[in-house]
Amino acid sequence: MGANHTTLSSTPEDAAALLPDYNVEERLYPGSGRMMRTFRLSNKDTRSPTSLVVAKCMWTTSEDDTLLQEQKIELERIQEALKGQLHVAPFFFWKLGTPMITNQRAVALVRNHTYTTLSDRLESRPFLNNIEKLYIIHQFLAGLQAMHHAQVLHGFLTTENIGLTSWNHVVILDIASYKAQAALSDDDPSDYLYYYQEEAQQDKNTQREKRCYLAPERFYSPKTQTKIAALTKSMDVFSAGCILLETWLNGERALDLGDLMDYRKAGSFPPSLDKKFSKIESSSLRAACRHMMNLDASQRLSPGDYLERLHMPQVFDETLEPLMERFNKITPDARMALAAASYAQILQTTVGIEDQEGTAYFCKILGPTMVRLEQLQQDDEKANLEPQDDKKRVDADKLLQETEALLKRLANLDLDDRKESESPFSNPLNKEPTSDNKTDTNKTAPSPDSLLIFVQLILANLRHVNRPSSKLVALQLLNRLAQHSSDETRLQRMIPSAIVLLHDQDPLVRALALHTMTTALSQVQAFPPSDSKLFPQYIFKRVAHLLTDPSLVVRVAFSQCISCLAETARRFLDISHAVRLYEAVGGGGGGSATTEKPKSRDPGVFDNDIAKLLDGPATKQEEEAKEDCINQSTLAKINNTLIANTYDAELSGLQEVVSRWVVHITTSEQSSSPKRALLRNLARLCNFFGRDGVMAFILPQILAFLNDRRDWQLRAALFDDIPAACFMIGRAATEHFVLPCLETALVDSEDQVLRSALVCLATLVDMGLLSRSVLVNTRGVGLKERSSK
Repeated sequence: MGANHTTLSSTPEDAAALLPDYNVEERLYPGSGRMMRTFRLSNKDTRSPTSLVVAKCMWTTSEDDTLLQEQKIELERIQEALKGQLHVAPFFFWKLGTPMITNQRAVALVRNHTYTTLSDRLESRPFLNNIEKLYIIHQFLAGLQAMHHAQVLHGFLTTENIGLTSWNHVVILDIASYKAQAALSDDDPSDYLYYYQEEAQQDKNTQREKRCYLAPERFYSPKTQTKIAALTKSMDVFSAGCILLETWLNGERALDLGDLMDYRKAGSFPPSLDKKFSKIESSSLRAACRHMMNLDASQRLSPGDYLERLHMPQVFDETLEPLMERFNKITPDARMALAAASYAQILQTTVGIEDQEGTAYFCKILGPTMVRLEQLQQDDEKANLEPQDDKKRVDADKLLQETEALLKRLANLDLDDRKESESPFSNPLNKEPTSDNKTDTNKTAPSPDSLLIFVQLILANLRHVNRPSSKLVALQLLNRLAQHSSDETRLQRMIPSAIVLLHDQDPLVRALALHTMTTALSQVQAFPPSDSKLFPQYIFKRVAHLLTDPSLVVRVAFSQCISCLAETARRFLDISHAVRLYEAVGGGGGGSATTEKPKSRDPGVFDNDIAKLLDGPATKQEEEAKEDCINQSTLAKINNTLIANTYDAELSGLQEVVSRWVVHITTSEQSSSPKRALLRNLARLCNFFGRDGVMAFILPQILAFLNDRRDWQLRAALFDDIPAACFMIGRAATEHFVLPCLETALVDSEDQVLRSALVCLATLVDMGLLSRSVLVNTRGVGLKERSSK
């Protein structure tokens, strides 16, 4: 419907008049061009499945409606031919306005709204991983092949016309083959600018508006050539090659109009394009892009042929694509149940591991839901239901009602009846798969990087689920998948999503989100320099509010995670400063490392050479003279001293934050459960603080637990876990501070406290923390007081 165009521009009022059932939200850039204006609309009926749509509006001028009717018939043919295609979204509604006196009428084309476009996603964080790019390319070529198989051409493929869901499901948008303008003059760019040049937003000129991915044969020289009769499939293939190149170059433009004209005139790839090809690491993908962008249209293959020659991972076709097909037919809550049901298959086909414990856990949690999901899949295959079938959507929604049992099971946390060594969130997922459970699959070659696609699918749907049980299932999946994911996936994907759930309304979700985040952080082994201050600047600030959470289960979870968070924070600090020290020593001497250690770590103590350097010279001549006198060892001494002092300051800052948490739990907490949870990981906490920190922050606080005469469980837990603190403080401090407390416990009225005290005493003897004379005196005092009672 782009024939006989007019220069009259469409406005939001035009879209609202043509589509009264929708509210116009905003104009979209750069999807708006000179011929069309693109608007995002929301359905006034909130119950409608198409709540958000995109409308492309324009004005046309025609003496008769013959051409418009032909284009309307073509749109109907396209819609019918692509019905049920997962990777193509044709216009599903169009409307012609009433002709005006000047024979002008408004036209609106409506399609479904997508989360983002490939062009925007390439510029958004977290940036696409190589495996995600391959998966997007795989879906795009498969969708284009399906279009061509249905005898439908696109006519205007760019990264702006490739829609993406939040879990990287590809949908080809804005099919333009119905337009009359296919041939363009090479000496007059006006037609190209009007029909195909995207209009930039005000004051925002980017390279994406200048891209030109039309096939060279669509341009003709009026003096020597004739116009092409119609579009061909090879033209779409050329545009697809440009899209593949831009995708792998992270959004860098493949061609603009000038580059395309130079390429068409020269008959070979220009040097600028050859440089872009060389940036593609994969030789097969680089060869495919060059072949798809061949100037000779007859040499280009079909999208399916290129897809076959690229040798994509088998897991795409055999596992992920069938799963995505089912995901598109159900609600986010049902998707989470389906993801849990598919956990075993995904883990086996991607990583090559059979996690029997994890599989058994999800089977137990889902119960009959998993059986019904499999039954629904079989019914779908037999009946060949359509993606938008209302009956199937209703059946899928009913499945999630059964998973509410998950919430009840996880909510049944009787903290007082549990064993003290057991975490409220302990389950089979927290255990590493044993060697007996690790087997390689023979059906599909493992592709560990492909696990990221499944993780992103869970994270994307986690933002849209309604039931707390679905969020708990998602967190348990992430907790398990983090063991097999890369450090980048943990830092850039999992941890931010878990932090968002720390403010969830449900306390179980908040508690499990904290547990998942802590576990993922503890598994990170390598991180970029930009994340060296992740804990003091981000993590500690995001979890601080949980210290005073109104829910007891959240406060218990926080107490359990404090020691792991503190230990991981110190490990991050140690690694980052070790790297800095290595770079300082290696770079300060032209490659020769110095072995000289700093004399002092006191920030205020410097020797004369360092003090003079810090003061700085008064004149340029003095500066040049002193620079000549500085040797390599002096520079290394400066770097080592400054880095050492920075380390002490940053470690002190971490210990100050954690110490405030410990003091608050031990003094302000009314319930004993958080205190007992803190004691269970006392060894890791002592390792974080060191001897001086334990003497200052830990030991005085935990010994005060003996003053609570009403809670014998807290007193018993103290003696069960205090040997870890004694190991850190040494024999003298143990005999002076801890032994008197043990003597009082030996005459406690509760037998369980007495048992724990005796076991603690035996442990201290085995550790060599009690001398023989002190032990004999303690034994005599205990027997005397027990006999007097």
